[in-house]
Amino acid sequence: MIHVKFWFCIGSCFLLGACSVSGEEAASQWVQSRTPLVAPANSSVVPTLVDTPPAVYTAKHVVDPFAPGRIGQPLAPGSDIQAVIGERWYFADAPVDSLRIVGFLEVKGRYIGVVEGSAGSVNVKAGDRLGNQQAEIIDISKQGIRLRQADGSESWLPIARRSR
Repeated sequence: MIHVKFWFCIGSCFLLGACSVSGEEAASQWVQSRTPLVAPANSSVVPTLVDTPPAVYTAKHVVDPFAPGRIGQPLAPGSDIQAVIGERWYFADAPVDSLRIVGFLEVKGRYIGVVEGSAGSVNVKAGDRLGNQQAEIIDISKQGIRLRQADGSESWLPIARRSR
């Protein structure tokens, strides 16, 4: 057993010694044969960096539906598909199913709903009419708006919850 270990050590030393000498001389000759790269005499000038000033973005035609001044307004500003006939009638060209109840306000014990449609958002109260079906708002609560259709049937529009 000792005899095998001895020959194994001798063989390993021979292999390691041969590997280290075999390519070293050729590699050093190759490195010396390469000519170093010379930088051009006149290099191009790198332009100075120009910092771009920050741009301020302000959205146009976005009105907060919960702003206190909007509660008494009969129409959303800039809306072209809304009309008022007799009482307040909103989103006259849109079906009621396309409207969303996005919130409510409680003012002096009364609820005011915030309805969103393609023309924007409006504040509504009991007695107002919605959509091309002229559905009358009967009641507004924390859960949504109860409507009476033209044929006397009642329907319910729940408040749309947004996940964050």
